[in-house]
Amino acid sequence: MPTQTFTTPSGKLSHPQWTPLISRIPRAARASCRTLLTQIIGRIVSNPNETSAWEGLLHFGPVILAKPKIYGANRNLSNIINRCTAAWGKDNRPADQEQRSMGRRPVIKSTEDTKLAAAVMKKLEAGNFKAAIRIICSSDMPAQVNPDTLKAL
Repeated sequence: MPTQTFTTPSGKLSHPQWTPLISRIPRAARASCRTLLTQIIGRIVSNPNETSAWEGLLHFGPVILAKPKIYGANRNLSNIINRCTAAWGKDNRPADQEQRSMGRRPVIKSTEDTKLAAAVMKKLEAGNFKAAIRIICSSDMPAQVNPDTLKAL
């Protein structure tokens, strides 16, 4: 992950490049995030001039809460976050960035069933079970892409 380096009176401090973050922390990953963030803030409070502690705080979001490229049945978002917090280095610095490189999603021809499945998976991964059930039980269909629909709009 590219970083910007700033020189402070007590040393160099690097800030990670901006990366999209997840919208919320899944319930199963909140405890590990809370523990790690408490450790990082505790180091800052105990020694405010330690640049490595501040660097850990700056890297927490982009490393732990970065939106993964793909996740699904085998790559649960909670498990990804828990693995990242467990891999956080002993010196309260981010470990290797390999935890976020998950490869590319296979190209699947888009059909109504795959669109429905994708919408349901998105809601389930976000932990919104009520919305996932609502999508499954709904008989509503998206409007067809054709000139008549365009004219109606």
